[in-house]
Amino acid sequence: MEAEAKDDEMVCRKIALTGTRVGQRVCRTRAQWDAVAKAARESANTLKDAGGINTTPSPGN
Repeated sequence: MEAEAKDDEMVCRKIALTGTRVGQRVCRTRAQWDAVAKAARESANTLKDAGGINTTPSPGN
């Protein structure tokens, strides 16, 4: 029950935006922040893993 309460706790973070020095305040539950972090890790792993797939030079180069 206590773990469930922690997942529902609201956490606000200041997110840096490209092109401005002023950050944006974003508030989400801990569970939502965890989901965002997981999606970012999976995306980074996908990009990293895809990096070595097409290493042969294209014809004519």
